[in-house]
Amino acid sequence: MECPTITLTGVTRAVYDCLVKRAKSLGLPVPTETSGNFAYADAAADFDWNEEAATLAITINRKPGWVTCDMVESQLRQAARACGGA
Repeated sequence: MECPTITLTGVTRAVYDCLVKRAKSLGLPVPTETSGNFAYADAAADFDWNEEAATLAITINRKPGWVTCDMVESQLRQAARACGGA
């Protein structure tokens, strides 16, 4: 089940590094590249960080049925704010 692309703003290098660290601490296998895709259990996503524009675009391609797209977006935005992003 796919969700619309979520674009986070204010994602500087420090914010991006913080988000990657948080994701890895949760056991998510985030690649070392700044764009690509990853999968974990019943979920998969594509991501693309644009350092110049300070944006991170994330598209959820697969997720458990009980998880809504709004839930995913809320958690991503909360994590970005906790790391200093917008």
